[in-house]
Amino acid sequence: MFGRISERAITQLESVLVMPNTLVSKEAAEEQQTAIAADVQQILYASAMVSKFLWPILDKKKEKEKAFATARGARLRELLGIDTDDRTHPLNSREVRDSIEHYDERLDAFVAKDYNTFVFNDWTIGSAATIETFGTDNSSPLIRVIDRDNLVIRHLGRDRAVPEYTGGQASVIDLKAQNAALQDLCRTAAKILDEGA
Repeated sequence: MFGRISERAITQLESVLVMPNTLVSKEAAEEQQTAIAADVQQILYASAMVSKFLWPILDKKKEKEKAFATARGARLRELLGIDTDDRTHPLNSREVRDSIEHYDERLDAFVAKDYNTFVFNDWTIGSAATIETFGTDNSSPLIRVIDRDNLVIRHLGRDRAVPEYTGGQASVIDLKAQNAALQDLCRTAAKILDEGA
């Protein structure tokens, strides 16, 4: 199901991003912003949920649950042919999971900075060059940027608790890579289920 959610959101996102940057009405612009936000959220959500199944992280106080979840994650990765030590797998990303689970904390840290008194809240539709220009430092007033050609997003990351680091680190997430990883897992899982039936 998560693979279908992600695939549907990617298709919808691609179609909404071909609309011109300057839309004819306020309502059309608001609809475009809503569509972008909803589709990005669905892709991140689907990726985060699968990531939790494969690489569970639980409270250390819950030893019994943690042991079970850890074994479940290891077994699923083994069945799906995912190298346990593969830290580069697109779905093995705390950035994606944290972008869903800790967004409130990231927003609090972002707006608490003196230089972020004026904030662009909408999705800025740009290119790879736009994301490169702003980099991964949260010191610019842009909360969200999407590269319309590559479906790479830049949005609020975590705020480092280091006195000399004032900005916080933005997250840059490749939505196509997240979707491709989900689709690969779905194909592998379907094959395993077909062979077992």
